[in-house]
Amino acid sequence: MPLSNRIIRGEQAQQFQTWSVDNMGAAHANRVERLMSEVGALKPAAAQPVVKPLSDDELRLMAWEEQLQQREARIAELEQQALHDAEQAGKQRGYEAGWDAAHHERVALIQAANSLTTEFEQFKTQLSEKLLDLAVLVAKKSGGRHHSTAS
Repeated sequence: MPLSNRIIRGEQAQQFQTWSVDNMGAAHANRVERLMSEVGALKPAAAQPVVKPLSDDELRLMAWEEQLQQREARIAELEQQALHDAEQAGKQRGYEAGWDAAHHERVALIQAANSLTTEFEQFKTQLSEKLLDLAVLVAKKSGGRHHSTAS
């Protein structure tokens, strides 16, 4: 029975394109391709899976699951932020502790330098007094010899 003599009703009729002159030749290069496309159009469409509506309990569980996922994501964000904040605070305290230690070392070095300067000045004073005493002693001894050799 040729296709043109068949009566097609209902959903199968909606699968066919409306006939027009444009359908001939342009869409199909030859008669065999046109017939094959018509045969392919007659095949029943794959059955769509039946989707049953979700129960109230299933909907409630899905909503809880979505809330739980949102809360877990928020907790993960908060953990990352807390770690970042703690790291920054630790760095800042480390910088401050390092600055304080460097300041204390600087103060100690300045005090040591001042102490050395003071001690060096005291040493110079004591040395000059000792040298003066030695010069006087040498002068006395050498002056006494000149008198004894001259007489």
